[in-house]
Amino acid sequence: MSLFEHERALMVGITGINASDNPAPGMGVAKSLKQAGGTEIKVLGLAYDALEPGIYLDRFIDRAFMIPYPAAGHIALVERLCYIKQQVGLDVLIPNLDSEIPVYIRAQEELARHGIRCFLPDRGQLDLCDKGHLAGIAESAGMQAPRQHLLLEPADLVRAAMDLGFPLMVKGSLHGAHHCANLGEARAAFDRVAAQWGSPVIVQERQTDQIDDDQRLPR
Repeated sequence: MSLFEHERALMVGITGINASDNPAPGMGVAKSLKQAGGTEIKVLGLAYDALEPGIYLDRFIDRAFMIPYPAAGHIALVERLCYIKQQVGLDVLIPNLDSEIPVYIRAQEELARHGIRCFLPDRGQLDLCDKGHLAGIAESAGMQAPRQHLLLEPADLVRAAMDLGFPLMVKGSLHGAHHCANLGEARAAFDRVAAQWGSPVIVQERQTDQIDDDQRLPR
């Protein structure tokens, strides 16, 4: 019996379908599913933005749907995914972006009750990838790392900026990095990261004075 033998096609939802110059991993997963399962698998592209190019690559994406950003929480995500299941069917979810994994971990038991299974790491495995742990990992390895603050509230940004100086980096705990030359840029970056990926937001020093011009990588 084929692994993919069903009364109907197996409906697999994947995220991370941005196929721009800096592609997300979802399109590679979609291609692999199509190669492995052929017509026995239907791939549902789950996008955060209507301009994500993967939506329009119908060789690999059979249907596409918008889903809420992780900052909207697991309840909004479950409601949307259950709606998708009612419309076209949804058997398995394969999230492909580190920053969205926490909300899927929180939602997976409820999704399972609705017949939607998830392919996920556990929380401990995910925490190993958290950039907020960089300082501790570097210290244990005998390495240096940029100083950083983990912020929950934008009101703490001024204190962190005064300590670290400019330029600095504003990052999500698992995804996204913004170079900021002043407080205005830092505030805008903080709001963007928090709105898309939630808290904490990492504010990290940029150690430009430790890198010679001829050692810089092209940007």
